[in-house]
Amino acid sequence: MIDCTVVVDVGSRITRIGLAGENEPRLEYRSLFGTPKYPKEEKVIIYGDEASKKRGILKCSYPIVDGVINIENMIKIIDYGLESINMKTSVKNLVLTSSAIFDDRIKNDIAKQLFEYFELERLYIPYQAQMSLIAEGYSNGIVIDIGHQGTYVTPIIDGKPFSIGMFKTPIGMKKIVPFTSSLLHFSRELFSTEFDFFEYIVFSCCHFAESYDEEIKKSSDSLSKTYCDPNSICITLCHETYMALELLFKPELDNLEAKGLGTILNECYQVLKDNNQLNGIDRIVVSGSLSSFNGIVQRLMNETKGYGFEVNKTKSPTLSAWIGGSIIGSKLIYHHLFTTRSHFIETGSLIKD
Repeated sequence: MIDCTVVVDVGSRITRIGLAGENEPRLEYRSLFGTPKYPKEEKVIIYGDEASKKRGILKCSYPIVDGVINIENMIKIIDYGLESINMKTSVKNLVLTSSAIFDDRIKNDIAKQLFEYFELERLYIPYQAQMSLIAEGYSNGIVIDIGHQGTYVTPIIDGKPFSIGMFKTPIGMKKIVPFTSSLLHFSRELFSTEFDFFEYIVFSCCHFAESYDEEIKKSSDSLSKTYCDPNSICITLCHETYMALELLFKPELDNLEAKGLGTILNECYQVLKDNNQLNGIDRIVVSGSLSSFNGIVQRLMNETKGYGFEVNKTKSPTLSAWIGGSIIGSKLIYHHLFTTRSHFIETGSLIKD
């Protein structure tokens, strides 16, 4: 093992942190920071679960919002996690998984601040899609990451992302939850507690339609599900049980000017075909929080019929990127992927010739 390698997966909602070589993170906490709604003279910023507990008196935000990253607060959120697991002063090497929206410039900006703030010796910033595929034991495949902020399609060839084949749709839980609220005839404008309420409804009652045309023919009784919160507030869903998640494939249901997942998968396939990159790619791996819903595998098989792809969920949908990072950080054969502090100071870049 590379000595004292910490693995951090900063998701748009949850951060996971732990030691390389272990099977699961030591800590999971909200990727959240907040400032008092009624501040005194000094500026106070609260991070992680502490911010989550005080959301009623804080203006809260996340370090990654609609593709824009607040690097300073992301690093403070990492600092919160390292402090919580008593690793802040001993971490020397870091694997930080990154979103598909991070280009080389953003990664270099993050690296500069990480090297300075934590005085690291080595750093590796791979894409979450790369790590999810490694966690499943593969180096080639198309990874679909369905999360809170959006959905990313990333082809991985020989362990590296094929950048011109990467696609994104902004449909994720952030758009699905207010859409679900409107389907149930409630307001689309949701406070954080209301958002959480409807998010619980989606996770408790909804599924992906294996075939949309067949699903709409089913009777309301056969689809009916009821969600009751701890205060005994109950809501019954019928066709909403599949309509909510159908937004991922049909954004036009909510008048969104975006491409559905089936469309961007077809575009990804065409790019790979046009660039003679289909050899060796025989599978689609689905990760992210929304990949846990029933019906997603069969739906994707139907959407990609004729492509010859096998479709699988990751074994741990929300942990796969962290697990892949744990594997990378614990094996010496991957040591060369890390950028040393001296190399970065000399070149200002994570990219090595």
